[in-house]
Amino acid sequence: MAEVHGIVIYENAAKGSENTEDGTEATNKSFERIAHIRGFFVHTPNAGFGTILMDELIQYAKKHNSTKITGRLSSVDEKFENTDRRNHFYKKFGFEFLDNDKICLDLRQGQHNNRHDISS
Repeated sequence: MAEVHGIVIYENAAKGSENTEDGTEATNKSFERIAHIRGFFVHTPNAGFGTILMDELIQYAKKHNSTKITGRLSSVDEKFENTDRRNHFYKKFGFEFLDNDKICLDLRQGQHNNRHDISS
């Protein structure tokens, strides 16, 4: 596991099983690398810095063979009625919104090759 400025990359063991030729079940373990956002804050909103940082995070995660980027949505944005802007930000990168304020971007889908224009 490594952490750099609030971004954690770790390996997650996923157990799987399959039937062998003789009909017995064999268990195998595979690992996926996941980048997890522990904190994401930009001091100057609407200047494009968040987009630049997220583009860099996606490239960093890909370079380190991560299959996903995960995180939790901040309740701070809800206090400042900022949820629409926050949700738009994550949606433009392709993040899915999961239960309990979790977010996930699947990097295996191959749609994250282009950097974003900071005006979007």
